[in-house]
Amino acid sequence: MVEAGRLFIALSGADKYETLLSHVGPDPKDLSLFLPNVIPRLPALIRNSIALCLRVFFKDSVFSRLFVNIHGRTVKDYWAETVSRDKYRRLFYNQVWEAHGFDGLICPVNALPVIGHGTTRDLSVLGFATGVYNVVDHPVGIVPVTRVDKAKDTLSDTWRESGVKGSSLMYGKIYEQREPLYDATKMHGIPVAVQVVGRSWEDEKVIEMMKVVDAALGDRDFGPGAWGRKHSC
Repeated sequence: MVEAGRLFIALSGADKYETLLSHVGPDPKDLSLFLPNVIPRLPALIRNSIALCLRVFFKDSVFSRLFVNIHGRTVKDYWAETVSRDKYRRLFYNQVWEAHGFDGLICPVNALPVIGHGTTRDLSVLGFATGVYNVVDHPVGIVPVTRVDKAKDTLSDTWRESGVKGSSLMYGKIYEQREPLYDATKMHGIPVAVQVVGRSWEDEKVIEMMKVVDAALGDRDFGPGAWGRKHSC
């Protein structure tokens, strides 16, 4: 997953995100664009020093590896990253599809049910849970499953004792800071979905698998007007 994130950054930001940001003009930018807007313009020495601090002092090798890759690339470097992406695609295909013979994958969409307004400034990397399938060029469909339940979804001591998963900085922001982003009480009632993933060129099959998942889950009161009905009770 980390390598997929690195490749996504390397290819989408090879021009320092100038194409992405070229149409924004003087309009205010969404906070989720903070990292791609600022970091590629930092001098290499500063960017590498920050990445070193993340790895050494914060013990976060995951975010450090992603951070140091947010920079411009030459055309030669871009083609080299394209070759790396194609190798990653073949590796994914062999280790997931060929090794296990799956028809499809059912995965979380994000580490959080939802991110609050104004909290995305340095959390754009959470998108790699879906971005990995952009890198390997797989079709994905989203199916709503349930809603956050404050009585069931508060973090348990057992879950906390299992330790940090992935980036320690992201983990801290989501679960351990003074006002953690994950709060089952505040998120109560927010929809939670899964993504159904298929092999490349099997878009229609993904739609059919989504129908199977939806039917298996039964009536969950999703669709037009569901939020209003739920909160008018």
